[in-house]
Formats: sequence, C-alpha cells, structure tokens
Amino acid sequence: MRKHFCYILLLISYEIQSQGFSPCEIPPDLEVSYNDQIKILALGPMLNSGTADSNSIRILEPYYLPVFEALAAIYNSPFTEQVDSIFNIYCINNKYSDEFNSYRSNALYVSLDTTITWTESWEDNIDSSGNAFIDSLLFGVDYTVNPLFDNIKRLEFVEVLNLPALVRLLETVDGIVFAELVPSYGGGTYITHSQEGDDHNFKFILGWDDCQAGCISTRIWEFQSNTSKCEAQFLRSYGTPVTSWVNGPPFALNCNLKSSEFDPHNNIKVSIYPNPISDILHIESENDISFLEIVNIIGEPIVKKAVNGYVLNENISYLVPGIYVMILNKEIIAKFIKI
Repeated sequence: MRKHFCYILLLISYEIQSQGFSPCEIPPDLEVSYNDQIKILALGPMLNSGTADSNSIRILEPYYLPVFEALAAIYNSPFTEQVDSIFNIYCINNKYSDEFNSYRSNALYVSLDTTITWTESWEDNIDSSGNAFIDSLLFGVDYTVNPLFDNIKRLEFVEVLNLPALVRLLETVDGIVFAELVPSYGGGTYITHSQEGDDHNFKFILGWDDCQAGCISTRIWEFQSNTSKCEAQFLRSYGTPVTSWVNGPPFALNCNLKSSEFDPHNNIKVSIYPNPISDILHIESENDISFLEIVNIIGEPIVKKAVNGYVLNENISYLVPGIYVMILNKEIIAKFIKI
C-alpha cells in the first residue's frame, strides 16, 4: 500500500502543478477519430521540408507520427476539464479542410481535354483513368470521379492526401487543362499546430454564431506538448465563454471518446470512462480483473472487493466529489474525478 500511496501523491501533485506527465502512446479511439486531422496538420511541415518528401502524394509517417504523439500527450494528460471540452463535448476536429480552412482536404477539381483518348474514363466517371502516369500516382488510393459541369470533374478521396502536390503533378499530364483545390468556406472550428524541435504548440479553436459569415463567437484552448519527455502543458484558454452567444450556443457534439489512463509501472493498458464521472464508471482492461480497490487522495480505502471480467461497470454515485485512484489487481492504477 505504501507504493500505491506514494504514487497517489505523485498523481495529485500533477493536478496541482501547471504541467502534467502523460504518455505519448496513441489510444485506439484517438487514432481512429483524429487520423485525418493529424495528417492535415503534418502536411504543412512536409510541404515546407525542402526535400523530395514534399512531392509525396501520401502524408509520410516521419511527419505525422510526432504530431500524433504530441496530441496523445494532451489527450492523456490530467487537465480533464480542458481535455473533455476539446475531445468529448465539442469534438474539435477539422478533418475536412486544410489547417486554416482555405481548401477541402478530400477533393479537387480537374478540367479535361476530351480530345485526348484516356480522358474518356474520367468523362464516364470511372475511378481508373487509363493513363499510366495517373494510375501509378493514385495506385492504392480510394477515390471517386464525380461530374461537376461541362468537362470539369470533382475527384473525391477517402484519405487525406498531399493535394497541393497532386495538383502540380496532374497539371503535367496531357489531357488535363487544369487541376485546382476546392475552396472551403464557413469553418469556425479547427486545430492549428506549430513545432520547434520536440515542442509542439496546439490551438484548439471553437467557433459558433453565424460561422458562414466568420463566427461571431470564438473560444481557444492552448496546449504545448514535448514528445521527448511526453509532457503536456495547458497554457491558457480565452475568448468568448461557451455559455455566451448571440444567435445560439456552440453545438455540443458529445463524441464521447474514452479517457485512456496509463500506469508507468505496468505494461497493461486500462481504459476508464467517462472521466470526470458522476455515476457509472466503465472499466476495460487487456487482462482479467479480479480485484478492485478505490482510495481517496490521502490513500484511505473506500472500496475493496473481488470482481471478475475484462469489462466492469462500477457505480460510484455515492462518492463525494473529488479525485480518486482505482487500483486493479493490486497493481494497475488509474485516476478518475467524481463530480
């Protein structure tokens, strides 16, 4: 119990300090939901790399993985109120346009010279051009060809690609009059990212109130992550309070991503959610859970009982609000907040 109590004190000290330790491991739920967003954020550094990488149609792992790990450090951090607002309530995730909402991240326009034989396939909306260069360029890419007007088509892609490079390459092909990005309008909710060495700076921007005209109301949360130390620091939040509006409140999407917890003394992954919690706490583990303990912030035991399963639902509605630590199988430790 002494080891557990020391670790509990360590967890609480992270709550008090402005900087919190969190692993850079990317939880599966975050990976699924933010894969496109991360590749959008990584595209700028790849385009500005000054290397041949800028011509790659796909976003390369050396560019997007550090950004993903930096985001995971925020997601796994103890700044539960801010993290919950960003990832669970408002789901700030701009996966359909570039980082600054200037063009669509999943589509482009092409104008065809229909006197060139190969263009017949795209004229017939077939997602294989018959042009050797284009088909090698888009090999393995899932896309559709959709009519727009006259000889102009809209190509739509399932994954986020390096569309500026693709436009440049397509315009070298005989049979394509021009290729261009699809403008994006009205997006007020998005993430920006900048990097200096291992330090990653994120702004999570929530816009509401008539965003087609530029968003009357905006709220911003700023974080910094260091991927070499796996530290996330909440810097500040500012702008219009989410309780204030002119035409209507910000739309709460409630995407309910899990809050993944990590024990640095153990290799077994445990997820507990939602967190913060008011009544039923859901627990999932890679290994069978046989014993459950809940202790308060000074190490006093609240619950000790035998359990059985990989997935548990624990009613904690009787607990007074505060910070608690769950100890599973006498080894696995996860923090949660009762509200």
